[in-house]
Amino acid sequence: MKRHSRFLAAWLVAAGVVAGPALAASPGPAAAAAAPVPPPPEDLSAPGLRAYQDALLTAWGGDHRRVPLEAKALHFEWVLWRYHASPWGQIQPTATLPATPGEPVRFEPGADVSTWNGAFLAALSHRYAATRDPETLERIAGLLEGLSRYQEVTGVPGLVARCVLAAEAPVGKVDRPWTAPDGTRFHWRGVPAKGTYNQLAVGYAALAVHAYADLPESAQRRARRDFAALATHLVDGGWRIRGADQGRITRYGNLRPSFLGQGIPFHAQVAWLFAATARRLPPEDPDARARLGAEYQRLRASHPFYESPWLHLVRPQRVGANPLIGANDRQHVVAASFSALALELDAAAREGREPDPELVHQLGRSLYWSARRLPELRNSLANFMWAATVADPDRLRAIVPDRAERARVRRQVATLLDQGVEQLRRFPLDRFIWQGVGIREGGPYWMDEYRPDNYVWKSEPDRAMRVTGPPTRIHRAAIDYLHAYWLLRQAGLDGAPAVTRRHGEVLARRLPASAYPD
Repeated sequence: MKRHSRFLAAWLVAAGVVAGPALAASPGPAAAAAAPVPPPPEDLSAPGLRAYQDALLTAWGGDHRRVPLEAKALHFEWVLWRYHASPWGQIQPTATLPATPGEPVRFEPGADVSTWNGAFLAALSHRYAATRDPETLERIAGLLEGLSRYQEVTGVPGLVARCVLAAEAPVGKVDRPWTAPDGTRFHWRGVPAKGTYNQLAVGYAALAVHAYADLPESAQRRARRDFAALATHLVDGGWRIRGADQGRITRYGNLRPSFLGQGIPFHAQVAWLFAATARRLPPEDPDARARLGAEYQRLRASHPFYESPWLHLVRPQRVGANPLIGANDRQHVVAASFSALALELDAAAREGREPDPELVHQLGRSLYWSARRLPELRNSLANFMWAATVADPDRLRAIVPDRAERARVRRQVATLLDQGVEQLRRFPLDRFIWQGVGIREGGPYWMDEYRPDNYVWKSEPDRAMRVTGPPTRIHRAAIDYLHAYWLLRQAGLDGAPAVTRRHGEVLARRLPASAYPD
């Protein structure tokens, strides 16, 4: 806690806004002493956190748009590790904080807890790539242990639980019992969906590209074992997620990438991501490695994620441009295609070759068509994924062969980068759920017009909230912000002219991002 206070004080002094605009011209030791002090370790209460974040906001002039993005990320991380990290190694995105100090936090059940842990694995991997911080590597290794438990509780290798809670009795739909070797009683929620698997694959793919090589050998083995189990479960099951009950296909568990030679949109992009990630994180078992390798070769030859415009009416690469699909599915398509392309670029670098131009084009076209819809979404993460993909002129040329269209894409990317950073600026420090009613009156909305979400990038952009009462004690972790921010940093997009022109005041990196406030 003291280290966190010193870290924040130094950040505020460097920015010259410790006690608001009045001290901006002359920061010094007195100003540092005035930096807000976080609640003591024994105070996990909602009033304690609320008072602290209010003091922080005052120190930044009362406007969350003025808070530097790095400072906001570090604050959100401090909150996440303090209030949302479970003793069993997983992040619980929604937690109810106690009303008074000395009481514990209560983790809330959810349908997509393992999903957002996959997103957090990606966020940490981007963070490590941006900072080379050894403590981030330790956090990644710890999270990998927590991810293992999502498979361990089901008793079926490769089948993941949606949510795991330490509880003696069922908690809502988290109703399947499991007892740990140490005697701790847990309950878990089953019936995972294809989106669950996709987001986990996105996390493991980011790990493979950005952090795997530097992990301890034990963590590497765990990552290979657990991801290979996921991929083998799908491939051996005909690209279906099969539940713990007699192996029946789960609802929304069909990921079959093609049918009668025709690629199936969404399914094909996700299946290829699994095949490509398994190639980077192969299983130890030679038979399983051979089966996954054969599936990789089959999918590469048939490329169901990309169908020729001249031969097929259904072209999976265009699914993201379809106005009938929701924001959740579009985000999954963008993330799967971006992650698979990152794996090809990483493989080329490791193997000393040029990226396969045909594969870059095929994967990039899913992103290209999805980007047609991005301006209406205000989705920072998807915006940054597309911008990072085409930042390299050779990649842009491979994905968009037409010269005039490339010029349009460059203008589009500049707009999307500006929009994406503005959306990060709009994230309030306050992540408590306020009493209110949802409204849909047009949109898209900015984050400060929307109640905090576990992962806002999957939410429809025309939803906002009208506050009708005081805040509750329900708090949500900012995994969505952290995933987008650390990708922005890792890809170097925070130095793009389209970003610095209007947002330079919040892009400074005042202190080494290696400091994890405790």
